Amino acid sequence: MLLAPLAASAGELASSNSFALRAKAVWTAASDHGSAIERGVIVVRDGKIVAVGADLEPPDDLPLLELRDGHVCPGFVAAASGLVGPHTGPHSVSAAYRAIDSFDDYADQRELLSRGVTTAYVDPGGHRLVSGVGAVVKLAGPHGQRVLQPESDLAVNLGVFDTPPLIEPPFWASADVAIEAARRQRPSSRLGQFLELEQRAAAAADLLEQVSRGKAPFDGAALSFARVWKQGLPLRIQARRAVDIEGALEFVRKHKRPAYLVGATQADELTAALLESGLPVVVRIETRYRAPDSDLGPSPDEIEPALHTAARLARAVERGGPRAGLTLALAGREDDRTPDLALLASLAVRGGLSRELALAAITRMPAEILGVADRVGSLAPGRDADLLVLSGPPLATNSDVLRAYVGGRLVFEAPRGDALVVRAGTIWVGDGRTLQDASLLVEDGKVAAVGQRVPHPRFAQVIDAGPAGFVTPGFVDAHGHLGLEGDRTAPTPDLAIHEVIGVAGREFLRVARAGVTSVILAAYQTVAKGSRVAAIKTYGGGRGEMLTRELCAVKFALRDVDPLLGVEPIRKALEAGKKYDESWKKYEEELAKWRQGQTTEPPATQPAQEVKESQPDPITGTWEYSVSGGPMPRPLSGTLTLKLTGNQIEGRARGGVGASEERSVSGTLNGNEVALEIDTPAGAMRIKATLDREDHMKGEFTIAGRFTLDFEAHRTSKAPVEVKAQRRRRKGGQPEPPKVDENLEPLRPLLAGRIPALVYVRTAAEAAAALKLFVDEFKIPVVLLDAEEADQIADQLVSRREQVGVVVPPQVTRQRDRKPYLQADGLSRRGVRVGFQSDAEDGARNLPLMGLYAAREGLGGDAVLRALTIDAAKMYRLDDRIGSLEPGKDADLLIFRGHPFDAGSELERVIINGREVPGE
Repeated sequence: MLLAPLAASAGELASSNSFALRAKAVWTAASDHGSAIERGVIVVRDGKIVAVGADLEPPDDLPLLELRDGHVCPGFVAAASGLVGPHTGPHSVSAAYRAIDSFDDYADQRELLSRGVTTAYVDPGGHRLVSGVGAVVKLAGPHGQRVLQPESDLAVNLGVFDTPPLIEPPFWASADVAIEAARRQRPSSRLGQFLELEQRAAAAADLLEQVSRGKAPFDGAALSFARVWKQGLPLRIQARRAVDIEGALEFVRKHKRPAYLVGATQADELTAALLESGLPVVVRIETRYRAPDSDLGPSPDEIEPALHTAARLARAVERGGPRAGLTLALAGREDDRTPDLALLASLAVRGGLSRELALAAITRMPAEILGVADRVGSLAPGRDADLLVLSGPPLATNSDVLRAYVGGRLVFEAPRGDALVVRAGTIWVGDGRTLQDASLLVEDGKVAAVGQRVPHPRFAQVIDAGPAGFVTPGFVDAHGHLGLEGDRTAPTPDLAIHEVIGVAGREFLRVARAGVTSVILAAYQTVAKGSRVAAIKTYGGGRGEMLTRELCAVKFALRDVDPLLGVEPIRKALEAGKKYDESWKKYEEELAKWRQGQTTEPPATQPAQEVKESQPDPITGTWEYSVSGGPMPRPLSGTLTLKLTGNQIEGRARGGVGASEERSVSGTLNGNEVALEIDTPAGAMRIKATLDREDHMKGEFTIAGRFTLDFEAHRTSKAPVEVKAQRRRRKGGQPEPPKVDENLEPLRPLLAGRIPALVYVRTAAEAAAALKLFVDEFKIPVVLLDAEEADQIADQLVSRREQVGVVVPPQVTRQRDRKPYLQADGLSRRGVRVGFQSDAEDGARNLPLMGLYAAREGLGGDAVLRALTIDAAKMYRLDDRIGSLEPGKDADLLIFRGHPFDAGSELERVIINGREVPGE
């Protein structure tokens, strides 16, 4: 996910040093181009840059690396480093030590590469007046080709006064040869350091002359200095204090040597002299940032590091006009072995240095100072393809190096993670907050943080949408059929609709790319007992990723029927579900007691006492029945024990078809019509019979909706019965659970109020009946589907607003009294939650356009946003997962350019579960 999408893989480019890349921004660091090239292209052949620009067409014969979010700049050049430690030679002045000899060409430099350093100066040390000869190397690439300059300069360090005394034991040692006392070396003072340099410089030519004639005594340190001095290598003079800088300028002027300054802590006190000298300067940013700095105390001689030195030098150059010139580089403390050059440059920016000059000070200008600018330091034709791919602008605080290339070969790639940071001018959170200039962090597919400045895990992918960027939660289709592929059957409650989801096919991608990230998936039609409704995502690697909740509602229909009659089948289903739920609650209660050791066997039941009835009813008692006909080879008989309460019948059945064990019976009596249902392992057995005479009924017996048999029963006893289900128990007294009824299972969370009833209604009377049944009678939250006349009962909706939502018809505006009417507007203004539906499969892709039309017709952009996000989520009790960009929620978000419902807005990117939906 770090740099997706890619046209060429990292593996391909790791084995090739010829390619083209296109990035969000290319920072060349060239002297004639300080700003970034937007959507810049770089062409690399055989490890060399051959072209850079904004209007380049990538060659067809090269692999193309698309970096939609990547920023590219030259590899950083460290003008000072701790790649090798200071040598232990005792001489105050010696050029015998070559830093390149201590450089490990095979060392693992991934820590420096991860900080963007691809080229570095190898320092012989700052612990001696003349410590040796430095070098310039690359930190990666083919072994044997990493050295750019084996001898780049002679290192001179001013202000070093603790040189150890020099001990020279005799050779060969013997008892008659005395060991001379240790000899103190200069410098021990500022005057002494320049005196020593002058004497060594003056003696260099004579010493070489004597050596050529074989007359000079052997002095390796002096001879090495003389040879390097004659060679004319540039002087690398490290000086912090103004007095040392002034002396260095005079020394260089006198001897007319090429040189540059390093350290320069107090260089801003000598800006005029520095400009006149034209010496390049490497300013060390000595302020500590990894830990507190050491105490300076009250001494006036202590130097306090400052961040403004480089900026003051740069401003002096600007004041000097076009004839003034100063090559300025930045480096870290002398004891920092892994300098973070980007952070050092940012600190210099804090001190007043421009960002363009700060970037040049860690790329092009140190390369110029070190004499390798023809190879590295900038992105220009002919230069080595040493470049960095960053997650943001080079000097941004949270920009990370995602890839590093040296000579066109991939030498570092950040470890792949799933962290994502999205920056935008506006983030519409969905909880009532709209954040400006804000960021959002995604980890493990969830929103981890949102605010002005969120955490940035190292190597996280960064999407910077810019000041015009507008981020919202993903849109929710509050009633759709995506994935049903035209199936218009009415499923029974035992069918799990979410199982139709497999992988995100073409139709899913169409919807996802339009910005609809979630769909409330329902069947086109439903049965009286209701059908399951699921919440799914429109993009993912499979059902596990795409399923938000397998049951988020139960759908009922109460449309185009007499509301008083239409609610009865639904009420019956809810009553059956209530009984089923109570049986499970009873079981769970008994199981909990059993686990606590409070009971092992059920208590003995007292025999039921007869209750005298003043008026015996036509049902209560014991009935003997028989079934015959159809596929039955012979009649079967059984017993029914029934009890009538009002018009409701309950009881038990034994024997007969599918009831070898005692089974529960439920039903109703309407006049002389008896309707019974027996719960059996083979499915529901249904009896429809007529009381044709006293104590006798006759009718049909249906097995699992497939076979119909003849049914006849006569009452053998009118004695009142007590219907009480006895919980079966396993060995040891553990209660057995009730039989799972998949037709009733969806009603358990519904009756508990954890999910709503989705009720298809049209008229105000139908909507009012639904409110009375679900909300008032059964305390179930309800979502009214279509509800074309919902505004006529707006007061009822408002009084139940926390338990009610309305999914408006697919047609955004409707005609009323021959005038267009926007139902969503009227309800939203009253505080009623509304949602938009597609009532379609991949036709849901037009849902955002429907929102735009609603906004144009008067609903308003923010109200449309609520309807498509948080309000839809709250209706279905999904606001713990989707609908807003709060920490812990699913990372479903849309990135627009401009407000989503402004006319010129454009959806640029869609992210679902933290993964970006691929474009077309």
